[in-house]
Amino acid sequence: FFMLGHGNFQTKKKMLFGFDIYIHEKGQFWPKPDMHKIGQPEKIEMELNVEMEVAFSHQDISSLYNFDRKCNEDANFRFTECLQNYIKRKTNCQVYWFNDTQDDKCSGENLNEYLDLLIRIKESPLGKLSEESGCNQKCRIRKFNYEIKSKKRVDWATNWTS
Repeated sequence: FFMLGHGNFQTKKKMLFGFDIYIHEKGQFWPKPDMHKIGQPEKIEMELNVEMEVAFSHQDISSLYNFDRKCNEDANFRFTECLQNYIKRKTNCQVYWFNDTQDDKCSGENLNEYLDLLIRIKESPLGKLSEESGCNQKCRIRKFNYEIKSKKRVDWATNWTS
């Protein structure tokens, strides 16, 4: 979920404070806390001028579909795409955040509705979000974990030789 060097961002004019790094399986991402149920751990906050060593691990977890714990059995299911389609249906608005070549399809009024829905989705617990959108986690997820091994400040005076 990096947007480093994105040509349309105004970050070139503003000072950057760092980056939020999300580790996730392809297609199984949403930028909010509480996503461990789909395998996505909390974000890693990468500050500017900091060198960080991080160890990653993952485990595959399978669940059985049942009435109380719904999950999507399709191995190709993409949670991210499902939520994007839900938002498009609810707001009649399509915003291409990661694609410079496509024009957004959204009126000013719909854009406000779109942004309000994004905020509400980000604040909703995953269970409520899944119930409302119909986007359930996959029955087989890859759960990612990480451990920050070290962090240290770096600058031009840092000795980079090994």
